[in-house]
Amino acid sequence: MKTRLSDDEKRAFYKDGFFVLRELIPEELVTAAQARYRSARPGEDLTHAPEFTDLVNKSPLTPIMRELMGEFDPPSATRHIVRPKNQKPGDHFVALGYRDKDLPYYGTDLHMDGQAVFRTPQEPAVGTPEEIYKQYISTGRKGDIGRCADNIGVNYAPLFHDPGMTNSLGGFTAFLFVCLSDQTMPGGGQTNVLRGGHHAAERFFRWQHSVNGCLGPEGPGWPRLNHDVPNRCGYRHLPDRMYEEFIDETAECTPDGRRWPRPTPVFMSPGDATIAMYHIPHGGSRNENGNSARKSPIFALVNKKRQPNKVMAGNSDHPDRAWDGSFLEFEEGNDPYERSRYALCNMYHEWDGMTEIVAQERAKERDSESAPAQRQGSAG
Repeated sequence: MKTRLSDDEKRAFYKDGFFVLRELIPEELVTAAQARYRSARPGEDLTHAPEFTDLVNKSPLTPIMRELMGEFDPPSATRHIVRPKNQKPGDHFVALGYRDKDLPYYGTDLHMDGQAVFRTPQEPAVGTPEEIYKQYISTGRKGDIGRCADNIGVNYAPLFHDPGMTNSLGGFTAFLFVCLSDQTMPGGGQTNVLRGGHHAAERFFRWQHSVNGCLGPEGPGWPRLNHDVPNRCGYRHLPDRMYEEFIDETAECTPDGRRWPRPTPVFMSPGDATIAMYHIPHGGSRNENGNSARKSPIFALVNKKRQPNKVMAGNSDHPDRAWDGSFLEFEEGNDPYERSRYALCNMYHEWDGMTEIVAQERAKERDSESAPAQRQGSAG
């Protein structure tokens, strides 16, 4: 039984920000989880069903993740994003402010988790940018309460995670995607990632922090809304600076001529599992071509050193707040928001088993960056 990643696998994980483990989950666990999906009643909440949490707690994923990132709470909950087969592009506006049918890459919307999203206007928004913003954030779970940390999006994530409104991202340590359906074809509803984008994200957060300490949307260089889109109220799930870093002449366009980074589809078969860093931008595609519904329970793990006295269920992308967005209580002297801000700017801080590999790879990068200057100096 595999219980850890090899050094070469860790180097690949460092470079790409994700790693696929083939045929890792025992067949009996896969079969039980598939059967639980089939037996579910319409509208039944499967968040805490043990058939899904067993995919981590009773599989090699537990020793692998403990060696790779350190201690974490055994998941007691998971997120389910099921995409039916034969999905077709629609005319509706999606969060980015474009019509679904106009987005390339089977509608993949690359994003980072823990951002509050609100109702997407299905007609072009009217008014000034300030008026459009105010209307947009009035459609959350608490209604029109304005720009504040108590405002909760339709996805339960807070508009701002801290009372001081300095961070608008959640942040955890690791994603786990466990595959329970055939996702081996393009447009199979699978998760897509921006390969290597985790490095760009960390650089961007460090730059934001150096400017004024505010991280995520509404921090430096990252306006939350884009008004130069068809519905005039598009959510910027990534800052333009990051989009541009991954665009080349092969990138596909929306009808307005805007180019979009080409994502990497994570092709998987039942029993495969993918480990991914929180920092890597990702998004699901439409399930246009799949032979069955796309089924991959998703887990969000947090290294126990972030909050040793809190138990993380494994399904939340905003661990500093309760699932419904309400504020949690922490002991005196424990600033949870600062710990999370630090983790955003130092993405390997919570990957204890990566320490040596990260040091080696970053030393190589520093040597590579300094080599041209050294050669130029010697030539002079």
